[in-house]
Amino acid sequence: MKLSIVIPAYNEEKTIETVIRDWNTFFEKPEFIVINDTSTDETTWILDCLTGLKNFDVHHYKNEQNLGHARSLIKGLGLAGGEYVLYTDADNQICSDSIDFDLISGYRIHRQDKLFRKIVSFILKVTIFLRHGYIIKDANCPFKVIKGSSLTFLLRYLPKDCIVPSICMEILARKAGMKCIEIPVEHFPYKNRTGSLQSINKKSLTMFWKSFLEVIRL
Repeated sequence: MKLSIVIPAYNEEKTIETVIRDWNTFFEKPEFIVINDTSTDETTWILDCLTGLKNFDVHHYKNEQNLGHARSLIKGLGLAGGEYVLYTDADNQICSDSIDFDLISGYRIHRQDKLFRKIVSFILKVTIFLRHGYIIKDANCPFKVIKGSSLTFLLRYLPKDCIVPSICMEILARKAGMKCIEIPVEHFPYKNRTGSLQSINKKSLTMFWKSFLEVIRL
């Protein structure tokens, strides 16, 4: 996934390098689109230096005349080539530390699974509430975004041979006081899906029981 970060800049010599370095570390070398709006300080020189560094992907565009913040931003958005685009200011008032989450968990709307899977999820949801005291809308949803440093911690404490790592990681994150948020994700039918949890049989019941025990023991 390619991410573009668009930054309008005007006389930001004190902060522009810090902003780019912080975001570059947080997202592991995204594409920077910096629109230099006729800066008269050292902003131009700093950006030229960063453009030449191997570990950065900085594209420095210089306006021929002062366009102002809004027009510079729109210009930068039009030049962004990433699949996702983030835009921020060059003054370092909002930096990567402002992204205050450790784990983003999806919950499926219009869920397109068979009844047995829905029943299992509901039982686990109730179990989590009774055992841990909070509701997770869809703990086993296969959509998670986890901050790298938080993931390292969670994997260290994940039960050995874990059956439901998605659920366990979310419970562990909440127990550790991490910031967890839930967002809705659309769910589409998958006609050729096969697996042990598609119907009631010995294997599916065994997996469900092991999942139940993992949730209880955490």
